[in-house]
Amino acid sequence: MPSTSIVLLSPRYDSRLAELAAAAISDGMPTALCAPAGNDLSRLPLEAADVAVVEVTEDAGVVLVQEVLQRHPGLPLMVLTAADDFTRRLEALAMGAADYLVMPCDFDAFQIRVRTLSARFGRSSRRPVIRYGQLTLDPGTNRLRTGQGSLPVTPREQEALALMLRSPNRAVSKSLIKRALAEGQELSDNAIEVLICRLRSKTRRHGLDIQTSRGQGYVLTYGGEATVAAQPTP
Repeated sequence: MPSTSIVLLSPRYDSRLAELAAAAISDGMPTALCAPAGNDLSRLPLEAADVAVVEVTEDAGVVLVQEVLQRHPGLPLMVLTAADDFTRRLEALAMGAADYLVMPCDFDAFQIRVRTLSARFGRSSRRPVIRYGQLTLDPGTNRLRTGQGSLPVTPREQEALALMLRSPNRAVSKSLIKRALAEGQELSDNAIEVLICRLRSKTRRHGLDIQTSRGQGYVLTYGGEATVAAQPTP
């Protein structure tokens, strides 16, 4: 099994993260534990990482998630939260985090989730480029190219876009998006709506729109023309 490179981030030093990092290194996964001063990411080894893991047990952690996603939008990111911290967890997921794990957690659960994220979204996943007309979704660079330029997309945004681009004659239902993104989690309808809303806001500047077809799903349009017909995919 290929090694998975991890960067563990926290606003402050945490002994529990140090234990996770030590266990990951012992398990053959190159791991860096960082507490960046002032959320300065410039000297961190994020470019070479397969997965970033951020502790968000305080507000500074949410800011750190935002910084990582803005500077490295294609890097899969998992957040670690307290068991009762629903607000920060949902906030991080709404920003584009790909997964979460409740602290304290055992290493087996941690390494399974990290390896799964790396296999799906990491640098070595090597998924094929998806093309439709002038639209090109490149999982290797985590960018969507259009006739008006290109824009970065997060792993979850990429998964949702891929579903739409792979179904040129059908609307994409909310239930299908939930199944594709869940990976063992329970995703609410609201979480999918937040994802689509964020993706719609990001892509509209490039001539794309994601229309809601009531009772059927989401229809991706480009330049005013629908790339899919309103036939639901279950």
